[in-house]
Amino acid sequence: MTNKNSKVFVAGHKGMVGSAINRHLENLGFSNLIIASRDELDLTNQKDVKTFFEREKPNYVFLTAAKVGGNHANNEYPADFIYQNLMIESNIIHSSYINKVQRLLFLGSTCIYPKLASQPISETALLTGTLEPTNEPYALAKIAGIKLCESYSRQYACDFRSVMPTNLYGPGDNYHPENSHVIPAILRRFHEAKLNNTASVEIWGSGKPLREFLHVDDMASACIYVMGLSLEKYQSETEVINSHINVGTGIDVTIRELAETIKAIVAYDGTIFFNTEMPDGAPRKLSDVSLLKRLEWQSSIKLREGLELRQNQKANGNVRIPYLDILDFSILTCMRIGEVCKLKWEDLNREHKTIIVRDRKDPRKKEGNHMIAPLLGDSFNIVVKQPDNNDLIFPYNPRSVSAGFQRVRNDLGIEI
Repeated sequence: MTNKNSKVFVAGHKGMVGSAINRHLENLGFSNLIIASRDELDLTNQKDVKTFFEREKPNYVFLTAAKVGGNHANNEYPADFIYQNLMIESNIIHSSYINKVQRLLFLGSTCIYPKLASQPISETALLTGTLEPTNEPYALAKIAGIKLCESYSRQYACDFRSVMPTNLYGPGDNYHPENSHVIPAILRRFHEAKLNNTASVEIWGSGKPLREFLHVDDMASACIYVMGLSLEKYQSETEVINSHINVGTGIDVTIRELAETIKAIVAYDGTIFFNTEMPDGAPRKLSDVSLLKRLEWQSSIKLREGLELRQNQKANGNVRIPYLDILDFSILTCMRIGEVCKLKWEDLNREHKTIIVRDRKDPRKKEGNHMIAPLLGDSFNIVVKQPDNNDLIFPYNPRSVSAGFQRVRNDLGIEI
């Protein structure tokens, strides 16, 4: 992928991994990215995919599109998971062959490995034992995707590759209360518990299972790196039959450790209840990433760092808390964080560049201490550049903002 004008199709560009790959490609200067929404292209429809490939003729394809979900969703919709994923993979891989795509990268999942595989799990563990029953239909579809890539490469000399990511998290994740993966599910529970002053947060299972987590930006970096490897380099480190590559950190944590870390980051004061009546899933899932390291790539974002980045985003995954804006505004206006986070658009006077600050703290009078504050220096510009989609100018929990500042101070060793 040395030609930045190459036509690159990211199938599933609105998903967590697909959007991350798109961002990385744009940052690298790729200017000919092909995208298509679900309304524009049904990837489960063979005719639609065939027509799309004949028209667009992509040079490279990242096959990130998939139907995904957590344990609950896999239990409830097994037919949807196996059918939709098989159709997406078959249609895209076959059309890539027919239209002479130079290189394709298929994204699977480490759920392809046996439930009781030796740890850490190497690529050679594929098809050596029984799968975890919870997500077996999804795993079988992903195994089929690997074998499709291998079979087309063997029979037709295609350059179709596969990578198997561990558990992913980061921007664009799914926060659905029932269908989300473990990190967004736990983040949501702690966030809502903090907002609602709930005394305890329930976590399914014993908390003992070990899991590995990879930030989606690291995953995007790995995908582009593997796609960019020369065919000679790729083939020198992979097998003809087991040609897939694990992508992970090589480090795991217990669900209990994960929950306690998220609890600390969210600054939740309640307790954690582990519901042992709910299933744990596989006891441990850790990727052997030695192959990827031999190919000279490894992850760079540590779990706590990635979780803090994730927490600093709103639940829709698109808007970060503007810490620098809030800090600069607070300094310029001499307002407390709690006051900044209560400012309303209706109290802003754009003509005079002033704003009403309501209920300022005063030992003589606790309520009704309203005052008109001038927005001096750059403070007015900071306000007007905020998105006007809420009654509040800075619609963030002041405790979360303060906790974010506190974490940075702690990391820098600043005492106040």
